[in-house]
Amino acid sequence: MPIATATALLNGYWDRKLPVNPTHIAQRLGITVVPELSLVGGASGLIEEVGGLTTIRYDMTEPAVRQRFTVAHELGHFSLKHLNEGQRCFRDTKAQFFSHQVDPRETAANQFAAELLMPREAVEYLVQEHKLLDVSRLANLFHVSEAAMGFRLKNLALAHLNV
Repeated sequence: MPIATATALLNGYWDRKLPVNPTHIAQRLGITVVPELSLVGGASGLIEEVGGLTTIRYDMTEPAVRQRFTVAHELGHFSLKHLNEGQRCFRDTKAQFFSHQVDPRETAANQFAAELLMPREAVEYLVQEHKLLDVSRLANLFHVSEAAMGFRLKNLALAHLNV
């Protein structure tokens, strides 16, 4: 469901230019995106709904590729309707990220973010049709970390291409 949800969002809001801009998509959905110098509890990002207004906040001191992933991840919580489960706020901490969080909502939000930032169709096209096999170049094109691109290629079964 996370991948289908991200694909539907891309079909409705992506202009087919790389890199995908998660902030622009969030804003088109009526979500305010706010950079912060620091978030409570060492969070990388959070999404909250107050008075019918939805806001994504992210730590602007983190690397740009991490900020983009955080915004896409929080947009995933919104799109996957995690805020409708009795919670008005999701706070994603650095400790959760590095502890390999097992909460299925976090896994789903990560899958959503990967599909949003590195759409399957675009990755497969560049790798298979244009023979772009360098992880660093692909990561730069999609404006994601090399680690994120490596995981994406593995999950799309493209890692066997010696990327």
